[in-house]
Amino acid sequence: MAFDDIKKEAGEPEPTEREKHLLQKISVLEQRLAEYEKDGSVGFYYETNRMLNKIVKAMRNRNMDDMLSGETKEFERTIAMMKQAKEAIDSLRDLRERLDISNDEQADLQRKSKFMKNLAEDRNY
Repeated sequence: MAFDDIKKEAGEPEPTEREKHLLQKISVLEQRLAEYEKDGSVGFYYETNRMLNKIVKAMRNRNMDDMLSGETKEFERTIAMMKQAKEAIDSLRDLRERLDISNDEQADLQRKSKFMKNLAEDRNY
């Protein structure tokens, strides 16, 4: 039996248009709040990791003979990517430790932001 059916059986009146509007507004606000509760730094970690994997894939697809021919700037771009990849790796290692990343993306993303937890505790919510 659905919740609405139980309410009808219990004799509860149908919600007014205003109540329906308020319930819809509450739902939207709850969704917005959920976005603020997410820890953006955790999402940044996983996006950076995906970017790094794309760089590795691009580097694997390069032909060294073509790169060294000098006809294109491919060699210089590859060297630049390698430097950026090293910086990204260092950043990922630091973030993994600081954010206590478990490598379970869904679980990590479900954790609430420490900022939001602290804000709620400070205000006794």
